[in-house]
Amino acid sequence: MKICVLLIAANWFFLVAGGLVFLLLVIRTRKEEENLLARFGEDYRNYMQRTGRFVPRCNRVTSNVRQHAGLVGWIGEGAGKIRH
Repeated sequence: MKICVLLIAANWFFLVAGGLVFLLLVIRTRKEEENLLARFGEDYRNYMQRTGRFVPRCNRVTSNVRQHAGLVGWIGEGAGKIRH
């Protein structure tokens, strides 16, 4: 019985501590973004719209990589063709 209570208490502690750390990270990130907007202006605002704050937006990232690498036309033209 004592072991169960200790495990539950430890799990609650880590849940609360993790939530607190995440909350502090959100507050810090917002302040940092304000500073970056003040420093870089519209360039940083455009960057914010293309990327996620905590989790990357993979679909937009891969399409941007393809465009910058010049692969959009190449993939569209060569898809499904087998070269002998």
